[in-house]
Amino acid sequence: SNTALSAYESQQFTMQLIGNVDSHTQLVSSVYAKKLSGLINYQQLAYDKDLYQRVNQATAWVKGIDIDLTHHLYPDITLNAAYSYADSERDYRFADMFKFTGPLEGQSKHVANLSLDYQQQTWGSRLQLNYRSGYISEVNYQQVWVDQFETGFLPFRRINWSAYFALNDVLELNVGVNNFSNEYYLEYAGQHHAIYNTTQAGRQYYLRFILML
Repeated sequence: SNTALSAYESQQFTMQLIGNVDSHTQLVSSVYAKKLSGLINYQQLAYDKDLYQRVNQATAWVKGIDIDLTHHLYPDITLNAAYSYADSERDYRFADMFKFTGPLEGQSKHVANLSLDYQQQTWGSRLQLNYRSGYISEVNYQQVWVDQFETGFLPFRRINWSAYFALNDVLELNVGVNNFSNEYYLEYAGQHHAIYNTTQAGRQYYLRFILML
């Protein structure tokens, strides 16, 4: 282990534009560039020893755009669409034995959300659709010889629905279901994206009372 390890540093530049397309529509967009320094790689302690340690060595760049559009279809109905694009890159290095250039761990290139809201004074409802493209979850240097050093998740979709009801001035009822379509998490290994684990995410139903004092 290396007791000299420190947290990575992040520097970001963002340019944002906020405007009204018309009297019913608002658009928020931003462009950003982010630099992450001090990410973990491995180095050999001595050229004649098979001993390695983690070091703050790698640098990553993330460049992307965020777009958020809100449109009021009617006074009680609102449509919101959001999209994010992120292009990331870093070097994964295990001493002089292995080097792989790929996207940042946990970073999806595409994320999209679409929601439809209906709100009255005493009750409301929301239908939400989410999408996230695939991403690397881990780079395992020990599996380089069998082409399984890269593991990650394939694209994932989700549908959620929720509603609230104001029973009186202090008591509110919330109901809903998460992952209504019961999607699966598909985990892959290797750059050929061979599926090795499938997890049923399951539907989650909930009912709760909120007391507002």
